[in-house]
Amino acid sequence: MPVIEFEGKTTEEALETACSQLHIPKDELKFEIISTGTGGIFGLLTGKKARVKVTVEERLSSRPKKKETEETIEDAVEAVEEKETRPEPLPEKPSREATAEKKPERRKPRRPEKKRSEPRRPKKEPTPSTEPLLKPSTQPGPDEEFYEGPEDEAMKLSREVLEGILSRIPIEAAVTTARINNRIILNIEGGNSGLLIGKKGATLDAFQFLVNKIVNREKAERNHIIVDTGDYRKRRHDSLMALALRLADKARRIKRPVSINALSAQERRIIHLALKNERGVITRSKGDGSYKRVVIIPN
Repeated sequence: MPVIEFEGKTTEEALETACSQLHIPKDELKFEIISTGTGGIFGLLTGKKARVKVTVEERLSSRPKKKETEETIEDAVEAVEEKETRPEPLPEKPSREATAEKKPERRKPRRPEKKRSEPRRPKKEPTPSTEPLLKPSTQPGPDEEFYEGPEDEAMKLSREVLEGILSRIPIEAAVTTARINNRIILNIEGGNSGLLIGKKGATLDAFQFLVNKIVNREKAERNHIIVDTGDYRKRRHDSLMALALRLADKARRIKRPVSINALSAQERRIIHLALKNERGVITRSKGDGSYKRVVIIPN
């Protein structure tokens, strides 16, 4: 009795493959599970396939015969066994008459015509990833100016609002102001920087959200207010840039999408701009709410 092995991602899939190829119902299938297979770890490592060994028995002659167009079990078994062992057919040897007819064509082979008479244009290279990327929001860009004082009305109001929030915690700290175009930078000096920043900058983001809502609620000209302490915004920016480049290399290496945990809109923008000109990857935001994941996809 012939024995055939079948594979699949799961044992169920391997058995379905066996039933499909051998034309045997699952309840009549005699099989032995060799391995159940293992899945990947967090989608990063490729698992092993499940394998089953099927024993095929001859059917009783009392059972109804199949149609002429349908394969018998013996034909299916032979087809599966010969699939791997059957050598590729050798090309037929041409007859002498056919060789004699082809000889004139071989004596006068045609030269291939030139398809292009114009010189080929150089292939356009993608923009290299070494060009200057996004700078931290607390630092001026190439065409921006850094202004520290004296304070204008919006800078003064922003500072007073943040000082009022800090006095109710209470935290003993001073607030300094600066401006970069329409961005007002509020820097908290002193106090417990770890308490002010929070986990992954969550507390600092909460301060920033409140100050922006209070200051801009009745103003026609809106200012983007950034709250910082201990140069955290720059350190976080550099960390996200390095993380984006590292995960982009990983996505290209394993040829599978790699995701980054939920980030704020400002931090997602850093990831998108960091990989905008990277070869072989694209980025997408996934999720609901203000905090979403960034998925790096090999292209």
